[in-house]
Amino acid sequence: MAITCPRCGSEFDATLFQFGHRVRCPCGAEIEYPGPLQRAGHVLAQGDGQLIAHEDHCVRVNEMIQRIDHVNLVVSDMQRMVAFYRDVLGMRLTKQAVISGPWIEAATGLSPVEAEVAFLEAASGPGIELIRYRTPAGPRADDLGRPNAHGLRHVAFRVTDLDRLVAAMEAAGIKMVSAVQQVSAAQVDYAEQRKRLVYCHDPEGNLLELCDFQ
Repeated sequence: MAITCPRCGSEFDATLFQFGHRVRCPCGAEIEYPGPLQRAGHVLAQGDGQLIAHEDHCVRVNEMIQRIDHVNLVVSDMQRMVAFYRDVLGMRLTKQAVISGPWIEAATGLSPVEAEVAFLEAASGPGIELIRYRTPAGPRADDLGRPNAHGLRHVAFRVTDLDRLVAAMEAAGIKMVSAVQQVSAAQVDYAEQRKRLVYCHDPEGNLLELCDFQ
């Protein structure tokens, strides 16, 4: 779906709007529509509460962003967390390392840095990166496992047999937040498929979603 500027006829991709923002076309006209904005494959910069198109220095995001590479979780017990994601969820441990030195200190803004890192992959999609900082020690956020806490809140895993996985996890002593729930088709349309989901927590309280589509 495209939104057309009433003044100059320029078209904007409606699926990339930012909710609650006004959009100003390069011609000067203001357009209001719910949902980040992209025009003809070009990024629109944000300023003064608006998304503003800069025709003279734009970036072709569809040529640069390929996919989500991984999700990073800072952990306190590396062995326990690796065992959960590898042995319970069946992810493949691909690499372990200890990182330190100027590059990671510059990247994180922390010093001195020494950390253990483990990389795990599913059959497809982004991987999980677990990192345990030996130094410096970091604080733990309150209410990390609450679904409505602000910030990055859960990692979702699409699975082939949700009921079977839930049964196996519960047999291993992992408690689900609820029974498996059917997403309301009246509220979220997945075309001819129906989505089911359930929440649980990993050993350090991070919220996980397990889901399947039938």
